[in-house]
Amino acid sequence: VLESTVLLINLTSYEPLASRFSIELTVNNPGVDPKVNLWRAMLLAPNLVPIYTNDGNWPGFELRGTFLQAGRTFLKSLVTSFPSETNVVRVTLALASDLSGANLQMKIVAPAGFIFESDCMPKNPDLLPTPNLTTAAWLSTCSGDVRVRNQARLNIPNVGTGGGFLSGGMTYAANLKITNAGTFNESSTPMWELYTFRNNDNTRFVHFTTLESFPLDVLWAQVVPEVPKFSSSSQLLVSVQPMRDLGPHGQLIINAPTAFVLFCRLSPFFIKGNLPAGALCSGANNFAIVQLTGSDFLESGVVYQFSLRVTNPAQMKDVAAQWSIRLQTQERELVHETSQVASYALAPVAISRFAVAPVSAKMDLATWLRVQFKLESVLARASANLIQLHAPEGFRYSCANSQARNGFVLPSEAVLAGNLDQFTDLSLVLEPPAARGLEAYRNDGTTEDGRAMVDCAQPGVLGLVVDYTDLLTLGRYAFRVQVMNPSETPDLNVWTLQSYSDSQLIEQGATRGYEIVVSASPVVDGLSAPQHQLPLLVSKATHSSLHSVLWVVASAAILS
Repeated sequence: VLESTVLLINLTSYEPLASRFSIELTVNNPGVDPKVNLWRAMLLAPNLVPIYTNDGNWPGFELRGTFLQAGRTFLKSLVTSFPSETNVVRVTLALASDLSGANLQMKIVAPAGFIFESDCMPKNPDLLPTPNLTTAAWLSTCSGDVRVRNQARLNIPNVGTGGGFLSGGMTYAANLKITNAGTFNESSTPMWELYTFRNNDNTRFVHFTTLESFPLDVLWAQVVPEVPKFSSSSQLLVSVQPMRDLGPHGQLIINAPTAFVLFCRLSPFFIKGNLPAGALCSGANNFAIVQLTGSDFLESGVVYQFSLRVTNPAQMKDVAAQWSIRLQTQERELVHETSQVASYALAPVAISRFAVAPVSAKMDLATWLRVQFKLESVLARASANLIQLHAPEGFRYSCANSQARNGFVLPSEAVLAGNLDQFTDLSLVLEPPAARGLEAYRNDGTTEDGRAMVDCAQPGVLGLVVDYTDLLTLGRYAFRVQVMNPSETPDLNVWTLQSYSDSQLIEQGATRGYEIVVSASPVVDGLSAPQHQLPLLVSKATHSSLHSVLWVVASAAILS
């Protein structure tokens, strides 16, 4: 290095000068733009006689400033973290270098969905540094873009005739008015952008940085159909967890994507679950409203589960379409909402008549569970077929202990006959092991190709290797398996069943689970359980009279 701006590089290559070569350098950028931004390059002979020169006319790269990080530049929500509500955001920033010039501006770009007010500066912006007799306000106005609603311009006033000035390294802060976005996907890391401009040039920024957004408390919700099939009608299992209380006469509004049809006016199509006993429901087209009475309320933090009737469309034009659920007061004031409830995939075929019935619903008790279902597709013997039963969180299959101890499960001990009229026992069509004496024989719980006939290794998942199904059974099968009940009813009390052929998902279905109770029904022998009872999901707070009504409805449904 000859000088701070002059670098001498010794070339040891003997390549002809006509050959192209490149050199990569590391430089420290200046804190301000140089008055003349031109770079000079020369090739010198060993005796330092110039061979080539560019006459100092290579334009330098354009410099950009940045904002100081490490806690110096950040955003903070001051009023609310709930979606679609009016909020005040405090912006704190520090520039890495000075900003000076005429008509200084700062542009703020919020994540999609946020909306700046047209006049986005509140009456008390709480500026930092605080304006006084010796310190002028560093910010004069904030204007939201009426065309791009998530953008705003901050105008920095001129000081006399010398233009405006923000000092590098100094902390500046201001409060801004904004409306929170209606959606928020934390996994995609929503970002804010900050830019500075000067001299009326809004095309070339001076400083730039990005900041992670503050999170929004979107209403958690989930929708699961019993039969995810095109043009089919079944119960839609809805789960919501509000983070604010919803008082008397409040409303829960469900808005489905176009072409879905919701219906819940008649009681058989509206299973209240753990909603208040007086809740009513009305629906039409893709819209449904659950209305609370004057003495009912929904409590913050509680997962509420209920179901209503849904008719799926004949085709899905927008596979990314999402559902929205809104909680509001009688005066239609927003309490909590979400417009990003993921929709479910539809298929030409789906599992139907799926239901689970325990012998005992007592907490922390091993009980036999009867499972029934109807397949639409025929599973061919030439394919590798699998049926998986997914239990809600907290349930454990008893056969997991045998598999951990012995390395395999005997199907005759883990999967028993369903003993249900009009349903074939699934245990009769499980794929058998290889014959004893053959080289492919491993044990009585492993198929010839090495698959576990009954797989309980994954917590909460039961895998059954099926040899084949046929049309003579109409696809109706039943079996019994032993499960260990959890200590309390799961927040997401939904069982799902899936069928696979050669590792490809063929069809699936869902059903609501049963409530875990402190005292179980007076059944001693699990194998002698009634064959027609199928309890439905009922709230922990549901009255016993309602529980009886739902039990009768379930019993009638399975007999049909």
